[in-house]
Amino acid sequence: MRELRQAVCAAHSAVCAVDGQVHCSPHLRRTDTSRRLVCGQHRAGCAQEEAAIFASDEVGACGSCGKLVCAGHSAECVEDGLRHCVTHLEPLVDAAGSYACAAHRKECHVDGQVFSPKGAEACPVCGKDACARHRAACGHCGRNVCTADLEQPSRRCVTCRQLAVIADPPDDVLTAARAVTGGGPKSSSPWRMARDHSHVVVELDLGLRRKTVFTLRHGETVPDSVVKHTLLGSKQR
Repeated sequence: MRELRQAVCAAHSAVCAVDGQVHCSPHLRRTDTSRRLVCGQHRAGCAQEEAAIFASDEVGACGSCGKLVCAGHSAECVEDGLRHCVTHLEPLVDAAGSYACAAHRKECHVDGQVFSPKGAEACPVCGKDACARHRAACGHCGRNVCTADLEQPSRRCVTCRQLAVIADPPDDVLTAARAVTGGGPKSSSPWRMARDHSHVVVELDLGLRRKTVFTLRHGETVPDSVVKHTLLGSKQR
C-alpha cells in the first residue's frame, strides 16, 4: 500500500533542519538549545538532560557507556579522541583544559588528583599510581617510590626497612648477584632480602662497611638498579 501524503499549505508547513523535507506544523518541534525545527523522526534526547529536545545530529553516543549525550554534557577524551559524557570524564591536572575517560587517565593514590597516563607511575613498593610530586628516591635501593611508602627521616622505602637475613637465596637472585659483583660476594656476611609489588630487593654486605643493594624485577635475572654504599657515600649504577 502506497503511503498517503496530505497536502499542506506554506503557512502551515516548514522544513526539518535535519532531513530538509517539508513537514506540517504539528509534526515539527523546536529544539531547546539551537531552536531548530525538527520532525519527530529527527528529534533526540540527552541522557544527562532527558526533558530537553535536541536534533538527532546534535547528540552522539558516549564512548564509555553508549548513551546519547549533547555537546553541553560531553567532551572529547584527550587520549582516544572520542566524546564521552561528563559522568565518565575527569579534568587532568597535568593538561589544563583537557579531559580523559576512565581508560585513559591515572589517579594519584596519595592526593586523589587525576593525571594523564604519563603523569603518574606505579610505585614499585605498593603498585599504586603516584604523581611526580608524590614520588621520591629511596636512599637505600635508589628506586622512585610513592611518598606514602617512604619512611622518614631515614628516607628508606618500606621494603628496604623490612630487609631480612636469608640463608639460601633463590637461583635468580644468585645469578643477578654474580652480575653485580663480578663473580659473587666475597664476604661471609649473610644476605638480606625483601620482596614487594614489583621487585626483590637484595642487600649484600661486602665488609669494611661496604654494601651493595640491587633490585630485581619478578621473573628476571638482570638487576633493575644497583646502589653501592661506602663510607664516602652512595653511588647508583
